Amino acid sequence: MTAQRKSTAPRGRRKASAPGRPNVPNVREWVGRDVSEDFRPRRFPFRFSLPLVLVGMAAGLALVVLRIDVIRTRYALSEATAKEHQLREEQRRITVQMRKFRAPGQLVEMAREEGFVQPERILELEVREPTDHGGAKR
Repeated sequence: MTAQRKSTAPRGRRKASAPGRPNVPNVREWVGRDVSEDFRPRRFPFRFSLPLVLVGMAAGLALVVLRIDVIRTRYALSEATAKEHQLREEQRRITVQMRKFRAPGQLVEMAREEGFVQPERILELEVREPTDHGGAKR
């Protein structure tokens, strides 16, 4: 490698290297030294991790609530669609029945079944204007 390397010596004991020469740690610096503290992985402090955990839990809870609301809305939509289909079928059935009752041939048949006959004579009545009890016209 042509790039200069960082010294792996403990932070407090690094020496400046000569110009043009890579930083190479002195072997004697490592003998008898406990370096477990120097290479311990860094952890987030508790005061930073607690808010992150709380924000993560709140976001998860919000997603759960949103998902439940979507499912509830889908069930309501399904029920409304089924009700609409049922009402359309009822409307079609009633429309057919209404048209059946309005058909002249069907009306004649129903009248005959009920005992109605062709009239022998037709009386025309005189149409009078409505009056009050006192005889005055309105």
